[in-house]
Amino acid sequence: MSSADDGARFEQWLGEFVERRERGEVLAAEDFAREKGGGGELLAALRALAATEALFPTGPLDLPARIGPYRVQGEIGRGGMGRVLAVIDPARPDAPLALKLLHVSLGAEPRALERFRREGQALERLQHPWIVRVHAAGVLDGRPYLAMEHVEGESLAEHVAKARARVAAGTPAREA
Repeated sequence: MSSADDGARFEQWLGEFVERRERGEVLAAEDFAREKGGGGELLAALRALAATEALFPTGPLDLPARIGPYRVQGEIGRGGMGRVLAVIDPARPDAPLALKLLHVSLGAEPRALERFRREGQALERLQHPWIVRVHAAGVLDGRPYLAMEHVEGESLAEHVAKARARVAAGTPAREA
C-alpha cells in the first residue's frame, strides 16, 4: 500500500472517530486505535484530537458572535473534517455565506490541511450553477476556512438517503 493510501486511510479514521463521538458514542482513543489496528501513530493523533475537542464547539449555544469579519448566524452542519456555519459578511450583507471551518485538531495535520486547501482551490476554479462558489479562503482565528455561497436545501447525504428509500420502496429514484 502506498503512503498516499495510508494517508487517506488515516484521515478517514480520524474523520470516523470524530463523527462517532459527535453522534454521542462513548469512544476512547485507545479502543478506536485497537479496533482499527492503526498503531501508535493513530493513537497519538486520536489522543491529540480528543484533547482538543473542548476547543471545538459542539452545541448551538457556544457559537461565537463573530469569526474574523463574519457575523455568525448559526450552524449549518458538521462532519469529520469540521463545521459549517451560516455567516454574514458585513461588506456584502445581502449575500449570506457558508463558512466551512477545518476542525481545530486537523489544522495541525498536514494531510488534512492539504486536502482542505486543494478543495478550496478546486472550488475556486469551478463555475457552474450546481456548484457553490467560493468567495474567500484562508485562516481566521488560527483555523483554515472556506467562505462559500450559502445554498438553502437538503444536504447531498439527505438527498441520497431519500433516493435510496424511494428505490427500496419500488418508486423510481427521480420521482419526487
